[in-house]
Amino acid sequence: MFAKSLLVLFVTLALGVLMVAPALGEDGKALYPREISGYLVSSGLDLAKQTPGEFIRGDANADSSVSISDVVHMSRVMFDPGYPDYGVYLCKLSFDANDDEAASISDIVHLSRVMFDPSYPQYGVYIPPHPGCGIDPTPGALPCGSFPPCGW
Repeated sequence: MFAKSLLVLFVTLALGVLMVAPALGEDGKALYPREISGYLVSSGLDLAKQTPGEFIRGDANADSSVSISDVVHMSRVMFDPGYPDYGVYLCKLSFDANDDEAASISDIVHLSRVMFDPSYPQYGVYIPPHPGCGIDPTPGALPCGSFPPCGW
């Protein structure tokens, strides 16, 4: 319960009031992008041209775009034990929004500020690889087991 309260408090402080309504499957459970048939293929990426090791920085939920849903997904994976994907990192590199070779709350804050804080020096500036698939220009030790939007 504490983690959920912390998550709600953090998201509220960082972004204001936020409502997230995931798509529901036939069983009434929330669907996440990798579970929706054809969702990733319909993203517009040419999967035939992608190679293993490529990812999109900041695309934590692997839906082929970087948006507020990635900030929410990062927060829940890191801090919400009730979240189905709590502690599960499909590709930790995609969580490393600030390229400091760690997946942490600083990435959530950085990505939120890049998207929503015009006073932030890096407002609107995303660290490569972004907006499409690419190799990490500053390789480090963070793992990336697979990244479906980039075809592997």
